[in-house]
Amino acid sequence: MNVSLGDISKITRDATVQFYEVRSDQNGLRLLTEMAPNQNSSVRTFLPAVELLVVFNATYSDGKPRSIRFHKQFQPRLTGPKSFWCVLPRSEEVLQRPGMAFVSTEKWLQGDPTRDGPALTPFWIDIEPPSINEFFPFIYEAYKKGALQARESMLVWHLMDKGRLSDSDFNSTHTATELVSRLRIADTLFADPACPAPMTEREARLFCASRKKLLPTRSQWELAVRGIDGRLYPWGNRRVDEWINAGLPKNVGWEARQKLRPIREHPEAISPFGLIDTVGNAGDWVDDDEAHSAGDATRGIGFMGGVFQFNVEDCTAYSFMRLPTEEADNLPARGFWMITCRGMVPAQ
Repeated sequence: MNVSLGDISKITRDATVQFYEVRSDQNGLRLLTEMAPNQNSSVRTFLPAVELLVVFNATYSDGKPRSIRFHKQFQPRLTGPKSFWCVLPRSEEVLQRPGMAFVSTEKWLQGDPTRDGPALTPFWIDIEPPSINEFFPFIYEAYKKGALQARESMLVWHLMDKGRLSDSDFNSTHTATELVSRLRIADTLFADPACPAPMTEREARLFCASRKKLLPTRSQWELAVRGIDGRLYPWGNRRVDEWINAGLPKNVGWEARQKLRPIREHPEAISPFGLIDTVGNAGDWVDDDEAHSAGDATRGIGFMGGVFQFNVEDCTAYSFMRLPTEEADNLPARGFWMITCRGMVPAQ
């Protein structure tokens, strides 16, 4: 296995490349070797023909995280190629993608039962969704400027409905923080702003556009979360209930249901490409690339990964729910599902 780091040393320090054997049925990885790049900014090592995860680790000059990983499967054989390459993106591109994961494309398995997934080109996707704390200042300004109406925003609608804030409250405050301090009821989504930000599809597209990103397609999201091997969960094939915020607690009743949990509560529940908080908790908006036509009334709007209102067994790395167009236009109907987003950018 050869890993070409190119000019990544321009923006990093303390770089290493780790090679793991993937053991999906055990939810595990076994470290095979770890190496520092040589003078030619490359790494070369001999490895067994197994399922591999190649992980590039470094400290970036801007102090912000990225995830650059390669997920590959090899079968032992006597003939055929014996040398393979992983090539990192150029440093200029990497520097433009703080907080994002690079997804290289291989032959991969999709759906249930699994089948060959469509051919995709490499892309970047957010490692985690925006938190309420990160997202609300953007949507607060968009609402005040008239870019969207109250019933087009999950958080604005929630503050007016449950938080008992009025339109004048919004107009008379100077910052999102000041507005939230006026809440008349503490038990709102803002009780823990480290949770993923629930949003309508319109909000998700506005937010992504403001960062020059797009919503991922259904296939892109599944590959980024599932990897290439058709696993059931981001971390492997064994379900770990405590890593999935979903299902009803022991005290049944609407007010006793589980609620959104902080994004970084379980960093160990990580996908092969480095994404976290992908199944359960809040779903992720995706463009439905399996729709027959963009103008078809049955096209709908979809989200992946399940939500905390689902049964835990229904929150997997391939879970998808399509909302009919007429329901997707109705905020109370959409508001029942807590859905967030993570942006995508095609690789250069």
